Amino acid sequence: MKANKSPRPLKVAVMLYQPFRGSALNGAKNAAKVLVLGSREEGTSLTVVFSCFSDFCDLEKELSDLRELNIEIKKMKWEIRLKNFGI
Repeated sequence: MKANKSPRPLKVAVMLYQPFRGSALNGAKNAAKVLVLGSREEGTSLTVVFSCFSDFCDLEKELSDLRELNIEIKKMKWEIRLKNFGI
């Protein structure tokens, strides 16, 4: 008889790759919420991480609804290094 292996926990990231606000931010947040709520409804273990630029919004205020659903918030900061382009 084979031993049942428990499936690996799933982890999904929703990334807002530009400093968007308004409907783009709301759409990305809703995608993260749908993933969390759908996995709960199906009884699936899923970790959702939401990633956005750190300097463009008040993370505590605008992302509090994601924290309430235990969605991990990751801040990102992109830098363009012009010396790599010979400038």
